[in-house]
Amino acid sequence: MRNRHQLRASHGREPRTGERVIALLGRDPEGYRPMITHRLPLERGLEGLELARQRAASEVILRP
Repeated sequence: MRNRHQLRASHGREPRTGERVIALLGRDPEGYRPMITHRLPLERGLEGLELARQRAASEVILRP
């Protein structure tokens, strides 16, 4: 959580929920950028999980 913004995953959501989330993020994409603390290539995914587990990372984005 950064600046009282929080993103969470959900399962079993209604189909329109994803569209609403994308629209919300689209209104202020730069406002969410500080939440992402690490950007790693996909092959370093285990490292990203470990960073999150150790609480050394708030949010890890894996790129293909």
